[in-house]
Amino acid sequence: MLTHITPVEELSKEAEQIQSFCEITPSDNPQEIAERIADLGTFIARSGKMLADAKYHLNQKKKDETVDLITKLISKDRLSAKVQNALIDSICKEEQYLVDWIERLNRACTHQQEAMRSLLSYEKENLRISNALFTSTPLIKSTTNLIFRGEVWQFFIITHQTRTILLKTSSA
Repeated sequence: MLTHITPVEELSKEAEQIQSFCEITPSDNPQEIAERIADLGTFIARSGKMLADAKYHLNQKKKDETVDLITKLISKDRLSAKVQNALIDSICKEEQYLVDWIERLNRACTHQQEAMRSLLSYEKENLRISNALFTSTPLIKSTTNLIFRGEVWQFFIITHQTRTILLKTSSA
C-alpha cells in the first residue's frame, strides 16, 4: 500500500470538518469574506487529494472483492458479470459513499469560493461608492418639504458626479 494515502478513518474525519465549515453562513464583513476565500482554496486543494485517496481505497476494495468473488465462483455455479458487479458495488458501498461525499465537498468549496469572491466584489464596490460620496462635494440641487401623517419630511435631490440621489430625512 502506498504510504502517502490517507486512511479511510482520517478521510471521514476531515470530510466532517470540511462539511461543518461549508455549512457556516458567512457574514458580510469583507475581511471575513477574504479569509473564507483563502480557507476555501485550501479546502479545495485538500478535498481534491482526499477524493483521489478515497477513490484509491474504493478501487483497492473492488479489486480485493473481485478476486475473492472470482475465487468463490470458480468452485461454485457461475454468476453473470452484471450480478458480480452488483455484488461488488454493494460490498463497497461505504467506500463509494466516501468518494461521493468528498467529491461533493470539493464542488461545494469551489462554488462557495466563487460566491465569496462575488460578495467581496460587491462589498468593495459599496465601499468605493460610499468613499466617492464622502470624498468630494456633492451638489444639492433642491430640497422639498412634505407633510406626511403629521410629520414633516425633508427631501434632498443631490447630484454627485454622474449620479442623482434622493435622500429623505425627518425633521421635528
